[in-house]
Amino acid sequence: MLDNQQINDLLGFAEKKMNQKQGDINNENTKNAINSMLSKLSKEDMQKVQGVLNDKEATEKLLNSPQAKMLLKKLKDSGKK
Repeated sequence: MLDNQQINDLLGFAEKKMNQKQGDINNENTKNAINSMLSKLSKEDMQKVQGVLNDKEATEKLLNSPQAKMLLKKLKDSGKK
């Protein structure tokens, strides 16, 4: 599982890429949603996630994908409730 610092780093990076102000995406609701999703991954899939997150270029490519942008928008919108 990702630790809090890794999640903070990922969400902070996503906020910058999406031109969001700090805290729009990086909040407790989003962190809880991410942890919930990650807890359902197999050990092998979790290792793949860790590998991507440890590679800045791969993380940037992932976050720039249309699918990631859509997911981050949903997470951001869910935090507004």
